[in-house]
Amino acid sequence: MKSNDSENRILNAQLKEWNEYLIPHGFVPFLENDIRGICLAGLDLAGDKYKGINLSNTNISYSECSVLDALGINLYGSILVASSFFYADLSYSTLQSLTAKNSYFSSSSLKGTTLHRSNFSNSIFHKADMDGAQMDNVDIRGTKFSEITKGSIQNNFGRTISFNASRAKGDNKTIADFEFENIEGRKKPKRIWDAIEVKPGIWGISMDLKKLLHRNRESEN
Repeated sequence: MKSNDSENRILNAQLKEWNEYLIPHGFVPFLENDIRGICLAGLDLAGDKYKGINLSNTNISYSECSVLDALGINLYGSILVASSFFYADLSYSTLQSLTAKNSYFSSSSLKGTTLHRSNFSNSIFHKADMDGAQMDNVDIRGTKFSEITKGSIQNNFGRTISFNASRAKGDNKTIADFEFENIEGRKKPKRIWDAIEVKPGIWGISMDLKKLLHRNRESEN
């Protein structure tokens, strides 16, 4: 698998060889670029930063990849639905244009990894290390990012950390104690000063209660 080429020719040749055993014994054969249900748990497939093994445009759904060391792996355009990556090392890798719905990345390392234009909806990144990870234009609806190490995320105290999740598609259930910057469809904050006007007079200011209520209704819609 470490020697797989960018066209997956080596991978598919191996799958064809396995099928020669599987089919006569009544097992479902592998399709091209399809290793669904495979167990890669605990394997050492690590490479160099951004130059690791290639599994791009491959279906790896329903697979067990926990404690996998795959530093630098290229998973561009792959499908990882309902897969487990607990404690896996996916740092400095290419995870762009993925479909990775309902998957687990808890306690995994995604340091320096690019995850642009991917769908991580309803996945879990509990205690994941995302220092320097880049998530541009991703779908993270229903995704949980609890207790992550470094994050894109600006917490309620205004501290912004290095992980970037710009133009993310999220919802109000994404995470409990953080909110993503520039999230699509996020409610507008209620700003009381929009209803305050400065006017000459004894007190110098006046508040338009109708305007304030109107602003609040707008922010709730």
